Amino acid sequence: MYTLFLFSQLKEILMMFEETRGDATDTAHIHCDDGMGLDMIGAISTEREEKRKAEAVQKFTTLLATKKRHRTRIIKPIDLHGNTDELILLRRVYHELEAKNPNFHKGKMQRKLPPPNTAYIGSRKTGWNNFAETCKEMNRNVEHVRSFFLTEMNTDGNLNADNNLILKGRWKTQQIQSILTKYIKEYVRCSNCRSPETNMTRDASTRLFILSCNVCHAKRSVEPIKAGFHAKMKGERRALRAAK
Repeated sequence: MYTLFLFSQLKEILMMFEETRGDATDTAHIHCDDGMGLDMIGAISTEREEKRKAEAVQKFTTLLATKKRHRTRIIKPIDLHGNTDELILLRRVYHELEAKNPNFHKGKMQRKLPPPNTAYIGSRKTGWNNFAETCKEMNRNVEHVRSFFLTEMNTDGNLNADNNLILKGRWKTQQIQSILTKYIKEYVRCSNCRSPETNMTRDASTRLFILSCNVCHAKRSVEPIKAGFHAKMKGERRALRAAK
């Protein structure tokens, strides 16, 4: 009697286990998902997003249809031999420019300076052999150019019998070329038309140097050369101590 009771209980437990297993299997099949690849992210959209995309495409299409296209301009040649008032004035202006500037029709004027021809003299001096030629090409006074270079280099120097500049110290050609470019920018080139055809004179009343252009006739004052710090050499310091 007791054995039959146990057998019936065991059968019910087995039946309950089978039902629970079947429910779990069905649930697993229902919720089974293979996932979503990276190429599918963002592919699912709602109806509102689809509507917005369609409106944006329609708006862009309308904008392209109403956009003005650039049309190629056709420039008609002007008959310079006509007798209209505009052409007469144009020819008059051109003749005035050509009369005052003989090189007007040749384009931009260029003047090439010879590069500084330098050489070492001994172990403590540098000679600038074509210094006088460079000053003549720039149409500037030799003493003014020499004063500018000695001030910028903080050194001493003098002119020999051939007007070659002898500088104290060993200087490279690139250093002299750099200072020469600065001098041309401040004391030679016109700030209005950038022409090198200029003259520099000193006003007796104001004692200022006036730079006047021969092309555009512009005038401007240039700054005077200011002496800066002068580094004393060992021999100079020794002479000062001996003098005391």
